[in-house]
Order: sequence, then C-alpha cells, then structure tokens
Amino acid sequence: MAFILLVRDKTSGKGLIAVPDKPTISIIIPTFNAELTLRSCLDSVCHQSYSSYEVLLIDGNSTDRTLEIIEDYKGYGVKWISESDTGIYDAMNKGVAMASGEWLYFLGSDDQLCENALSAIADHLYYPKVHFVYGDVFFKHSGRRYGFEYTNEKLAERVICHQAIFAHRSLFVRCGLFDQRYKSCADYAFMIKAFGLNPNHNFYTNEPIAVFDERGFSAAHLDLPFLRIKHKLCKTHLGIDSNNEAYFEHLSKEGNHEIEAGSMMTGIKMSIVSVLLGRNKMRKLLDVLYVLKKRFFRKS
Repeated sequence: MAFILLVRDKTSGKGLIAVPDKPTISIIIPTFNAELTLRSCLDSVCHQSYSSYEVLLIDGNSTDRTLEIIEDYKGYGVKWISESDTGIYDAMNKGVAMASGEWLYFLGSDDQLCENALSAIADHLYYPKVHFVYGDVFFKHSGRRYGFEYTNEKLAERVICHQAIFAHRSLFVRCGLFDQRYKSCADYAFMIKAFGLNPNHNFYTNEPIAVFDERGFSAAHLDLPFLRIKHKLCKTHLGIDSNNEAYFEHLSKEGNHEIEAGSMMTGIKMSIVSVLLGRNKMRKLLDVLYVLKKRFFRKS
C-alpha cells in the first residue's frame, strides 16, 4: 500500500501538497582495497533508524579483504559489483545507473553516516520542488564541523562536501553524470551545474550528515583540468564571473586550519597548491610558515 502525506510547500510556504511516504534513498559507496575502513562505514549505514534506503557498493576489483567484508552484510540487503574501473567517478557513475531510489547519496568507504542522519534528512526530501538538499559534515581527523547555506557566489569559491549532499535522481538526467575528465573534482563540477539550475530547488539544513575523512583522495590530488575550466562552469551555470583566486585563498585558509588541527600532510599539500597556483605567493607562504612555527614551537 502506498501512503500519501500532506505537507506544506517548502518553496512557497503556502498550501498543502500530497507526497509519497518515505522517499527512497540510494546510498552509493565506491570501494577499492578498503578493508581497514569499510566495516565502520557499513555499520554506520546499516544501523540507521530510517528504513527506506538501498546500499550499492561499487568495487574496483579489490585484492584485499574488501569483498569478504561486503559478504558479511548481505543480510542487510547490500548489493554490490566488483569489476575494473577507471577511477572513483567511473564507479560513482555505475552506482547512478544501478540506483533505484528517488534520491542519491554518495559515501566514501572511509567515511561514516552520523547517527539517525537519514531520518533527519528525509524530512526535507518530500517536497517535489526541492532537488538538491545538503547539510553539515564533521572532519574525521580534526573534529571540525563544516557546513553553511551556500549562495552561487560561495559555491564559486568553495566546494560543498559531497558527503553532505542528497541529489534527486532527475539532476543526473538534466546535468549528466560525473565528468571523468576531472580526477578529483568531478563532484564539484556536477554541484555547480545542479546548484545553478534553480535556486528554489536547493535546500540547506544544519543537520550533521556524515563524518568525512578530509585526508582522502580529493585532498591529495590536484585537478588541473578542472581548475582550467572552473571559471567557465561558474559563468555558464552560476552566472558568476569567477577566477580561481578565491578558491586558492580558501584552500590556503583550510590548509592552515588542517595544520593547526594536526592533519599535517593534508594541510601542507593544500597550502603548497595555493602558494604555487594562486596570487600573493609570499603572503601565503609566510602564513603557512607562521602556522607551522606555532605548531612545532608552541609553548608547553
């Protein structure tokens, strides 16, 4: 039996609209040799109080115990494939093709959903005019909470953590799949396209969604093809004349935050990129040297 719920239209605040009960969420988890982190990731998903979801693991022919761990979760209805791919976005695109849910969510195998995150977010997925819902994340190593309501200008400056985003499946029809020309920023390119479709379709909630490993793949890989085209994407889809300097300024500040929080390698990589590719090189270099000095020579 299909239940119908009457809710107030979130976009206009007026009138009641009929929506189906419990939107279905497809949780897509790309994996490759993830034996050290996958179990805690799957535990965080399978112990959610919300029940209307499916879990799709897209494995890239792992050679460690990843597939053995996946087998342990068959009782939870986890579906999976294991085959060669060309990278994380190839795996994510395969997940999109396999998904049957109204809403798609992508979780790294080294990340975890927050307790009851799906129940909290589901309250915002009923509305027909809302297609892009996002919340907050916690950084795993520094413990920082990250998230706020974005504008087109803010998105041109910095990415929304993709572990915070629930995307309606229609967005992948209108915006296309993840562009595999970009090795670590295809999700950012997709966000720019999806977010810019219609501001009234985007909704921010300050609910904590996931614990995100800020030392993961994206933090360690510089995506030059994306950086070369980013200003055109922002102009076309966000209506923003954006150069990359605001992005590099943000990267410099985030790198310094990571160093201060103890995530040394991640922070140093981010700071080096901002120094090498951004303007005001000397100021940024002095900033990171000052932070490193404080970190290593702080008074006891």
